Amino acid sequence: MALSRDSLPALSNPLDLLLDDLKVLTAVSNIYMRSDSLHSLSFHIQHAQRLELHAPKLEELTIEEAIDLHISASKLAKVSWRGKVAYDPHRHQLANAGRHLKLLALESDGIAASLLQRFDEVDKLILNVYGFSQVR
Repeated sequence: MALSRDSLPALSNPLDLLLDDLKVLTAVSNIYMRSDSLHSLSFHIQHAQRLELHAPKLEELTIEEAIDLHISASKLAKVSWRGKVAYDPHRHQLANAGRHLKLLALESDGIAASLLQRFDEVDKLILNVYGFSQVR
């Protein structure tokens, strides 16, 4: 399914987009988006299988419960990765993104080492890894 301006709700800030279980999209398996003005995206749709996004001005990206991703965003500066699925560079592609981030927030049940290796420099790292018990 391709998203168009007519299929999305009105946005208070047209440069930001929050996709969180929109009823229109709950039966969708593949989502393709292209935006030359999108600056921020928070993505969490339970039944989606794949997200393809081309957004050259995208600066902030939040992904919850990662699916197959191909995101082209040359201005990407802040990434939040949340959920039970660990980053896999074969399934989760951040194309055209630089090697430096201002912020990388990892809140995951899975190992995040491969996402850390994707970037050479991170100004601020937030790391919350769930599922580890304290060793006594």
